[in-house]
Amino acid sequence: MTKTRSLRPLTLLAVCLTGATVLAGCNAVDGLLYKYSTTTFDDREALRASEQIDERWIPSDAKNITLRASTIGEDAVILVDSPSDLNILDCVEEPRTTAPSWRLDEAPDAYAHDTVYDCDGWWVLATDEGDGWYGWTM
Repeated sequence: MTKTRSLRPLTLLAVCLTGATVLAGCNAVDGLLYKYSTTTFDDREALRASEQIDERWIPSDAKNITLRASTIGEDAVILVDSPSDLNILDCVEEPRTTAPSWRLDEAPDAYAHDTVYDCDGWWVLATDEGDGWYGWTM
């Protein structure tokens, strides 16, 4: 009498591994291939608690924050919802001399603007709708 092994455990393992890869897919691919990670925060306090960036220029009422940061360097872009103005003491309007390394969905086109705000190491633009801010590291 010959014994046969069931392939069910191996098939189940392969399906589980494939599913886990698909679920983690985008962020893992971004980190490995494009060398960045994207994180979202409910508000400025959550961003501050993460200690990922210096957020002093971001208005205190900022919500729906998306941060995309390099996994190998200092480059970062951030998009925040906030109806408040930037702190004029921290930000000065200047000619735009750079553009962001990455683009976030719903972010304004930096190339369409001749001036930006210089905010302590960040270039910052108002969003097209005027209800938020888009910034990138210098």
